[in-house]
Amino acid sequence: NTLFQNDKLAITQSQGKIYTTNFLNNSIIEREVTNSYTMGGLFYKGYLITHANDELIFADTATGKAFKRIPFKNTGYVRCFTKDDSDNIYVGSNKGIFKIDSSGKILLHLQKADGLPDECIYAMQFDEKGFLWCSTNKGIFKLRDKNNILQLKKEDGLQENEFNTNIVSKSEDGEIFFGGVNGVSSFYPDAINS
Repeated sequence: NTLFQNDKLAITQSQGKIYTTNFLNNSIIEREVTNSYTMGGLFYKGYLITHANDELIFADTATGKAFKRIPFKNTGYVRCFTKDDSDNIYVGSNKGIFKIDSSGKILLHLQKADGLPDECIYAMQFDEKGFLWCSTNKGIFKLRDKNNILQLKKEDGLQENEFNTNIVSKSEDGEIFFGGVNGVSSFYPDAINS
């Protein structure tokens, strides 16, 4: 999971570790944040937010040291993170989507009871208009709020209904790519309508 990248360095995360790759001297530094199983993280205002053992972990990317741990229970594992243009943080889990603030306080929790087609959120990406696109075990859905959900399935042209954890990218021209169990599905959000 690439958290940050520029011409000089890249910060990536995998299984509780942070890797800093320096492109100028071709070096890689590994730092352990947690020895627990983790699936995703977010580079946020210079630090890492990740999840392990029913808690959110806030860590310094330079040292890998956790400076804050807060309870984040009953999520059924966190798979992915993203943020919107207003720096609101979104957490995709096996129990739906959580919107949190920078301290980790839960502001909103969306699940099947709120209209989500599936609670297992593999990857999330905002489009240019502020819609949140999510890959799941039941295709991809577009979310503006809990009363405005559009679901796409294999019958609509997706590679399959099941996708993979943290496999999403958006190109400079706005095309979104989601990776799944049978390949990649890509689309321009403006071309998808109800």
